Amino acid sequence: MYRNKYALTLAIAIMWIVCGGQAVRAEVGSNLLTQTKSDTNEEHFAAANVSTKLNIRSLPGVEGDIVGKIQAFGLMEVKGYENGWCLVNSGEVAGYVSADYLYSPQETEQLIETVGMANLPVAEKVSPVRQQLIDFASQFIGNPYVWGGTSLTNGADCSGYVQSVYREFGVELPRVSAAQANVGNRIAVDSAQPGDLIFYEKGGSIYHVVINLGNGQVLNASCAKKGICVSNLDYSHAVWAVDVLG
Repeated sequence: MYRNKYALTLAIAIMWIVCGGQAVRAEVGSNLLTQTKSDTNEEHFAAANVSTKLNIRSLPGVEGDIVGKIQAFGLMEVKGYENGWCLVNSGEVAGYVSADYLYSPQETEQLIETVGMANLPVAEKVSPVRQQLIDFASQFIGNPYVWGGTSLTNGADCSGYVQSVYREFGVELPRVSAAQANVGNRIAVDSAQPGDLIFYEKGGSIYHVVINLGNGQVLNASCAKKGICVSNLDYSHAVWAVDVLG
């Protein structure tokens, strides 16, 4: 019920922005914090103008670690501005986002009025270790799938790929996906964070393991045709996730 309501209200917001708004990235920046003497205590908000997720960084620049991610239309309170980067708070995450990927204050205000602040998504935390693991695992995209393989360069199957990636971060996993599915802290698929493992089941048996990237995407050694690649999460077969990073 909640998801249906969320989808409906967000669809209304999307229609407004595309049809009534500029439908392009707004020119934003220091005007997000323009204040008069009478409104210095006023809150200032901005929404994420992205198609996937916007990175929130520890520093005002791409050299900053990714400390969080916020999805399209996600709401942030703007606390400061520095050289094209906004200091924001959203959910339990504080950090910097590029002002190039924010709707203008006017568009954000209309979005809040249309959808309601409580119905807009907020940021999710991303630990440095999780991001480092994803960055490391992504280096091998395009390398071959090899049944029974564990080599990140010469070829691996799904569980061999996962085993080799996590070993680099001090996590020893069993060799096959069915055994990997029973280690760590089991959680619901919808609760999986980037870097968690998600398992697919068919006919009562686990047959595939993927690394969660978030926003409905996963990293995996898929098949001989695709090799190591980014795929859409197969919700029809995903049964549970496990957290082995803590």
